[in-house]
Parts: sequence; structure tokens; C-alpha cells
Amino acid sequence: MEQWDLYDENRNLTQLSVGRDEDIPDGLRHLSVHIWIVNSKHEFLIQKRSANKKKFPNMWSMTGGAVLKGESSAQGVIREASEELGIALNMHDAAIVHTILRKDNFVDVWLVHQDFDISQVKKQDEEVSEVKWASIDEINTLIQNNLFTPSVLDGLSAILKKSER
Repeated sequence: MEQWDLYDENRNLTQLSVGRDEDIPDGLRHLSVHIWIVNSKHEFLIQKRSANKKKFPNMWSMTGGAVLKGESSAQGVIREASEELGIALNMHDAAIVHTILRKDNFVDVWLVHQDFDISQVKKQDEEVSEVKWASIDEINTLIQNNLFTPSVLDGLSAILKKSER
């Protein structure tokens, strides 16, 4: 079973951990990552969540997930991109641009600048049904049509500010 480290409200690592399906004690949080990959054309790699996902099935999103016990935020980014998309990220051109504080987790929002051919993606079928490069206008249209996961929108404005370079 997937295990997560627990952090206090100041993001200090505790000695506690929980399994994926366990309740997180009050006042503690686990760590998650949102990974926004942008290419040199200012397009973002987005993925459609598979139909069997409990939360937001068949909706578009960015890559992300929970950081596992013993992992750093960056290690979680590398693992999630590898698992869900089968790609190796260039972490030399990656940075945390925002952290979202939620009731039960800290979400590090990462921006990764990287070009690659979409045909290189090997999607994990349990997680991802489609992938594509999308412009900000396309993403905004998906948002307006309620086809993009609302839980990731908190970090989108920070991503847009940092991706313009």
C-alpha cells in the first residue's frame, strides 16, 4: 500500500506516515505535486484522466500526484512523470513556482520547461486516457466548459506568470 510522510503545519517532517486510504490526523498534511510541463511554443502538456478514476474521471488536468514516503518533492515529480507519462523530465529546467496549502496536504506546483515529441509519451492507462499539448486559450476553453479539473486551478495563475520567459 502506498505510504505518505506526514508534515506539521509548518511543513516540518514528522516521524508519522499514513497509507493512501487512511485518514490524516488533524493538523497534519502530506505532500503532493502538480507538474506543468511547458514547451518552447508556450504549450502545456495536459492529460485526460482515465474513466476509472474516483475523482474527476474523463477530465483534463496536468500531471501530478502524492509524494511517497521518503521522497522529496522533486523525486515525486520525476516518479509521477515517469509512471503516468513514461517520460524523463529535465529537472535542470524545473522549479517550484507556488505551494498550495490545503486542509490535508501541501501541493508543490512545479513548472518544467521541456520539449519532446508527444509520440514519446507512454501513458499509464489506469491514470491517463489521452495527452496533448495545449495553448492557454485551449486550457481556458476546457475550464469554461467544466472539462478541466477544478482542483488544479489554484496554481495555474502562478504557472502562467512564470512560464512567460
